[in-house]
Amino acid sequence: MSLFHPWALAAVAACSVALVAGPVSAWTRRYVRQPLRDYNDDSVDSDTSDDAGREDDQAHAGDDIISASEAEADDVTAGTDDTTGIIDAGTSRAIAVGTRTRQTRRGQDQRPSPATQSTYPTYPTLRRPALLAVIPQSLLALALCGFCVWWGMTVDALGATLVAVPVYAMLGSAASVDAVSHLLPNRLLGTTAIWLAACGAVAVLVNPGSIQDAFRAVLCALAVGAIGLLLAFIGSGLGLGDVKLGALIGLWLGWHGAPILVASLCTGIILGGLAAILMLLTRRAGRKSSIAYGPYLIAGALMGWPLAVA
Repeated sequence: MSLFHPWALAAVAACSVALVAGPVSAWTRRYVRQPLRDYNDDSVDSDTSDDAGREDDQAHAGDDIISASEAEADDVTAGTDDTTGIIDAGTSRAIAVGTRTRQTRRGQDQRPSPATQSTYPTYPTLRRPALLAVIPQSLLALALCGFCVWWGMTVDALGATLVAVPVYAMLGSAASVDAVSHLLPNRLLGTTAIWLAACGAVAVLVNPGSIQDAFRAVLCALAVGAIGLLLAFIGSGLGLGDVKLGALIGLWLGWHGAPILVASLCTGIILGGLAAILMLLTRRAGRKSSIAYGPYLIAGALMGWPLAVA
C-alpha cells in the first residue's frame, strides 16, 4: 500500500499534466500542420526523389524547347535574304513557335501535369486548432487526471489508478488531435499501449495470479481490433486510427472484464451517433460529411473505467 500512497498518485498526475502541457502539446501542434503525405516516411522519400527526377526532366525539356525555338529563329533569319513572302512566312512561324514556347513554359509553372499534381503536399483541414494550445491542453489534462486520482482514492483502487492516470492524460490529448484534424497519432496511441503493457508485465510479476487478467486484456484487444478492421473495410466510416484506438481501449479495459469493455464501446458509439444527428439537425454537417469518432470512443472509455474499478 505504501507504494501506491496518495502522494505517489499526485506526483504521477502532476508529471502527466506537465508532459501533456509541454512536449506533447508542442508535438501535436506540429503534427497537425504537416502535409498528409509526410505521415509515411517511405512515401516522403520516394516522392522527394520522384519530384527531383521530374524537375530535372522538366528542366531538360525546357532547354530542348528553347533550343528548338532558337534554331527555328535562325532559319527564319537566314531566310530573310530571299523574298518578302518567305520573310513574312518565316516571321509568322517564329511568332507561332515563340508563342508555343511561352505557353509551354507558362503551363509548366502554373498548370502542372496530373502526375506532378499528385505529389503536391496536401494538408489536413483544421477545426479549432486553438484547442491544442498550451492552456487548453493543460486544463484538460488537469481535469482528467484530477478526476482519475479523486475517483481512485474514493473507491480505494490506488493501483489501478496509478495505471489509469497517464492513460487519461494521453487519451485526452489524442481526442483533441482527432477533433482538430480527424487524425489519431500513432505516437500517442503507441506510447499509451507501451505503458499499459509495461504495467501489465509488472502486475504479473508482482502477482502471478493476475496472468488471467493480462491474457483476457490481450484477447479483448485483438478481438476489438479485428472487428474494427472488418468494419473499416466494409465502409462503416471507421478509419484505421479508430481501429487502433479500439484495440488500445480493449487492452486497457479488457483487464477489468469484457462486459465493461463492451459497455464502454457501446457508449462511445451512441455518443458519436447522437453527435452526428445533432450536427445534421443544426446543418453543421451533411449526410456525406465525415466526423471524428475518436473523441466519442475515448469519452466512452473514460466513462467506463470508473465503473470498472468501483
